[in-house]
Amino acid sequence: MSRGWKILLGTLVLLVVLLGAAFAVDRYLVAQTEAQLEDEITTSVPELSGDIDVEIGGLLFLPQVLMGRLDDVRFTSASATYQDLTFQDVDVRLLGVSTGEPRTIDDLDLRMTLPVETLQAALASSEDVPEGVGIDVVDGQLVATASLLGLPVTVGLEPVANGNAISVTPVSFSIGGASVAAEDIPGNLLGDLGGMDVPIEQLPEGVELTEVTVVDGGVQVAIVGSDLALDDLAVG
Repeated sequence: MSRGWKILLGTLVLLVVLLGAAFAVDRYLVAQTEAQLEDEITTSVPELSGDIDVEIGGLLFLPQVLMGRLDDVRFTSASATYQDLTFQDVDVRLLGVSTGEPRTIDDLDLRMTLPVETLQAALASSEDVPEGVGIDVVDGQLVATASLLGLPVTVGLEPVANGNAISVTPVSFSIGGASVAAEDIPGNLLGDLGGMDVPIEQLPEGVELTEVTVVDGGVQVAIVGSDLALDDLAVG
């Protein structure tokens, strides 16, 4: 092998080693920053419970640091408590997170699930519902079951985002196995099953409830926002 080829080969090997070392340093700094963010989020958002898992997106971390902004940060938590409501499967995506203090966020996308047990408790606390009301998800639909005048009652419910509240309205109705159009049922017969709001109040400025979707075990809410500080997420 000629001297020129040896020099070229040696240079290529050196570059590979340097790039590998740089990538290893990049991944190490990502892990350190993720751990730091976990501590910051735990302190700033005490409503979260369970282990918090933080993941910083993007192929390379150091270029994002040099730009002063992390492109995509995602964290998850088993549950969160907000105004006596316990949500599960908390999944938060933060876009444009500043690397300096105060920690700011360009865009927020929060998804979490309100379990059927919480919705049932909200109904049970009302004096204007049929006795023994229960709520479940059946075949992808939110359903309330109860007993009225000794007959089994099944009400299909549709949850929607309504300002800073989840509005639950009836879309189908059956009593004793006979189906009746929900709009034909007198409101005083259904009581609060004819319309119920679960408020999610005192959201930070720039944050709003945008979507409610029925999922296994409850309803998932989507909350979005922009131009926030990390401390703004503490909304308990």
